[in-house]
Amino acid sequence: MHVLPRRSADLGPLLRFLPPAALDRLAVRAVAAATLSPTARQLLDHRRDMTSTLERWLGEPLHLRVLARLRNDDELLRQVVLVGARSGRVAELGAIGIRLERFAPLVRAEILTARHPLGALLARHAIAYTSRPRSFLALSADADVARVLGPGVATGDALWGRTNLLSTPAGETLARVVEILPPGLERVPGVWGEA
Repeated sequence: MHVLPRRSADLGPLLRFLPPAALDRLAVRAVAAATLSPTARQLLDHRRDMTSTLERWLGEPLHLRVLARLRNDDELLRQVVLVGARSGRVAELGAIGIRLERFAPLVRAEILTARHPLGALLARHAIAYTSRPRSFLALSADADVARVLGPGVATGDALWGRTNLLSTPAGETLARVVEILPPGLERVPGVWGEA
């Protein structure tokens, strides 16, 4: 295990929203997939988008709540949480850099409204993509992250995450994503694995 460098390209979307001292407080480090908790490994070690994976795991659709956003030419950066539509439970804290020029105008307009997670838009518009986890992360919640993840999450709680690259089949980057799971993300019995 090693601490990720502050300027790691994989952490790029997250670094755009964090003050420099935050990585030290979060103690972000890269870990092997085998060291993830069993639940975290099921939810992170795959080549699917996280929106559909978490929706299947929790048995409910997810809504997007934008915490912060920046637009830089053809890149949209967002810090978000995915929240259960019925339960209101936070399912993920994420930071994403979306390459807007890679999307058709209609899809680009939907992305800019920030009403739906990118994974939901990829599915709705049948956009072909590849998902490639770049690294798996272990970190500790600081006060800000604990507050965002909601009740029951305390400063110092162990968290798992991943960095992921979404690309076109030709290899052009669609989005770089950092995805962090809240602790205790139990599944709904009988839901996981259903089509």
